[in-house]
Amino acid sequence: MTGLASATGPACHLRSATAEDARLLFDWVNQPDCLAAKIETSGAIEWAEHLAWFENRLSSNECGIWIAIFADTPIGQVRAELGADSRLHVDIYIAALARKAGHGAAMLAALATESSVRWPGVPLVARVRHGNASSRKLFEKAGYLLTDTAEDYRTYVRAR
Repeated sequence: MTGLASATGPACHLRSATAEDARLLFDWVNQPDCLAAKIETSGAIEWAEHLAWFENRLSSNECGIWIAIFADTPIGQVRAELGADSRLHVDIYIAALARKAGHGAAMLAALATESSVRWPGVPLVARVRHGNASSRKLFEKAGYLLTDTAEDYRTYVRAR
């Protein structure tokens, strides 16, 4: 058993994020490992900035945020947001205690299902920093294909 789950145990499930999740997501996004993996954020995020961003995303038809739940405990989040390139940009975070238990794969599979209902036919895209081997492996195992390499990150796409 690693962290919160056994690799052979029950899968986590997703629920839609609500306004009550603002503090949880704020705490997660400001974890050092999360900040280190960000491409567009260089430092800690202030509460007021996070709250405005979060409220905007919750009210947007172009964004979906889900909380992963395992054994009645929030263990991570996954987000899909329609970009200017007409693709859904994916963001995922798994709490440290829940890592290496297969939850990331379950979260991405559930996201693919949720987003295909909400945005049929729109491909999912993930940008992953070069040094983030865990995320690269996760997206590759989830069926995302490497399509581009930039200076700071690689781009993976999951077609539908």
